[in-house]
Amino acid sequence: MNTNLKKNINTAGTVGYIISIFMIIALIAGMVTVALGTVATGLVAKEEVNVTVSSNIDVTAKGNILEKLRNVVTLDGGENFADILGESGGTSVAVDDSDLSEFSVNETENGIAINAKTNPVSFTAGRLIAALVITFLYFGALVVMFHMVKYLMKALKECDTPFTEAVIKNMQRFGWSLIPVIIMSAVAESAWGALTTGGTMINFSLNLGGLLVLAVVFVLTLVFKYGAELQKESDETL
Repeated sequence: MNTNLKKNINTAGTVGYIISIFMIIALIAGMVTVALGTVATGLVAKEEVNVTVSSNIDVTAKGNILEKLRNVVTLDGGENFADILGESGGTSVAVDDSDLSEFSVNETENGIAINAKTNPVSFTAGRLIAALVITFLYFGALVVMFHMVKYLMKALKECDTPFTEAVIKNMQRFGWSLIPVIIMSAVAESAWGALTTGGTMINFSLNLGGLLVLAVVFVLTLVFKYGAELQKESDETL
């Protein structure tokens, strides 16, 4: 094997090994934080909590773009953008939306200011605890995955060639460790989404990007296995 190529592989393995250790430490710290948050939330009575989020957007522009908006933009329910801006001090508009309750439009010296207000979101401490527990398990799955990455990087930084049993075995283990990460990521996303929307916590969709990475890892494992077999046959021939 080319000496420079071997050196580059070993260097990449060393860098990956160090990064994986830092990631494991950070994730463990995150798990501790989530665990403390879960305990603290458990001390709170299971009363309903209402949260309302407001957002402000300032739009400024030069030229006549705002005049064009007056003539082009309309709002749900037939409201005309020009009519709203034409009122002194702007106005608040009721919105038929499951997330927003209203927004206001005000004309400023250099543009317009838009304020959006969400409908109140209600949830109990129990649901927050459930979301935190799921997040804790998700972080745990990530810790296991990065341990597999660490072992893979260690094998790469010590190998003479990547087509070795140690590299292939650890690559395969890394692939298997991705499965619980992908599943728990979807469950955690669903749990936090349900917490803010009041929906069910069992509806979730798998991340296509994660599934693609999983497929690539297993394909690479097969490629490396094939490369190892070819190298073995070549060594036996010599």
